[in-house]
Amino acid sequence: MPDHAGPSGRWIGGEWILDDLDPGALPPAWSVEALSSRCGPGAFAASGRAALALCLRRLGARIVLLPAYGCPALTQGVALAGARPAYYPGDAEMRPQWALLPDLARRSGADTLLIVHPLGMLQDAGEVRRVTREWALKVVEDASHTLCNAADSLCLGPQATAALIAGLRKTLPVPSGGVWTVWGEAPPDPPPVAGGPFASARGQAFALPPGPMRHRALARAEQLLDGEAGGPGVAPDAWAALQRLEGSASPAAVAWRARCRDNWAQLRDGLHGTACRPLFSALPPGVCPAGFAVRAPDRTRLARLLLRRGIEAVLHWPIAPEAREALSRGERLLAGTVLTLPCDARYGPGEMERIIGAVSDFERGA
Repeated sequence: MPDHAGPSGRWIGGEWILDDLDPGALPPAWSVEALSSRCGPGAFAASGRAALALCLRRLGARIVLLPAYGCPALTQGVALAGARPAYYPGDAEMRPQWALLPDLARRSGADTLLIVHPLGMLQDAGEVRRVTREWALKVVEDASHTLCNAADSLCLGPQATAALIAGLRKTLPVPSGGVWTVWGEAPPDPPPVAGGPFASARGQAFALPPGPMRHRALARAEQLLDGEAGGPGVAPDAWAALQRLEGSASPAAVAWRARCRDNWAQLRDGLHGTACRPLFSALPPGVCPAGFAVRAPDRTRLARLLLRRGIEAVLHWPIAPEAREALSRGERLLAGTVLTLPCDARYGPGEMERIIGAVSDFERGA
């Protein structure tokens, strides 16, 4: 089977850049200027973990409360900042167990709290304000999965948090990059454009067609990233891609979001009655889903079948050993069963039907 396509069509899912879009396909419409206007006056960085490290350094963070069930890049970003991680449990929909946070902050000595918005779903702003008011925690929100949301659903903002960080390639068609902003600070100088071994290795990975070979090459490139994460520089190809994106007020942005939501709803309806239970049952207004997360009892075998069909699902997440004790019972279930299916607007109803058909075949043992 070709590495870039499945037996019934083109490859579905995986990392992507603008050049992966078919000619005439609708591009996501967010430019550098639009991103800054939506996130406030922010600084760009080599990656999301670099953005987190730079933000935490600026805030003077010493001990950071992180979600126990979360991307390993969060722990890596804290380490790059020279801070120490502590972990808090969440529930079966990746919401913090708010009632436990004050005691965890007291016992750990945490001065900073990191809140993650999973797959575009905003956390509860009222709970964030309550916890920070009672315990004087500086809150950083990770908006990596919300950058394509409507403006009023992008982030909790300065009313509830001290700062925002985001990795750009989670939802935008750029090869790397991150953004961070501390609310109320003056805009920084334009970021330098930096190269280095990571930029070169990542560029070689994206020269490959979408599929497992690209994924493996990007994983190897990621190992070089930490050496560049200490500075604010953006790689040349990432900067060029950001500049190619159109303004966020264009009709294309609204249409892109609507197509993502339609794809999400098609997967929810089409997988109803299967063993793949959606992690979230509904999309709040303004949310542009960063994927369709399901709980699958045999997710590893399912992911392998999907891969054979030219569909790249993501298994979430490897848990840091030091975070395991903090996992709730619900999170322990998630850690062994969650995978995320692609539903972004690169694709339409036909690709969603391919995903639904592959899952159905898996359940029938085909």
